[in-house]
Amino acid sequence: MERLDNSQELWELLAREFIKSHQDFLLHSQNNLAHNALEALRLNLHTLKGSASAIGADLLTLEAEHLEQKLKQGQTLNRDELSQQLQRLNTLLQRCLHYLEQELAEH
Repeated sequence: MERLDNSQELWELLAREFIKSHQDFLLHSQNNLAHNALEALRLNLHTLKGSASAIGADLLTLEAEHLEQKLKQGQTLNRDELSQQLQRLNTLLQRCLHYLEQELAEH
């Protein structure tokens, strides 16, 4: 919340937008992967990284950045490995979404 000048209202707005924007992350990412749209996948990861950073989800930010960098640098990843990494990232994302939903319900 310090990143937002301790504004509860701004945090709630960002949290709602984060939930809305990323609840289907895995579906979109797997679709990109299935169509070999790796640049679109990289952009999805970049967007997730930025919005996760804005709400203070540091581990999610780092994991999204790590996978984004692998794609950006053209590191060879087979489909199965990439799919597994997306699953792990989605697990973190789902935990974050659950936490945000709980926090918003309390306010």
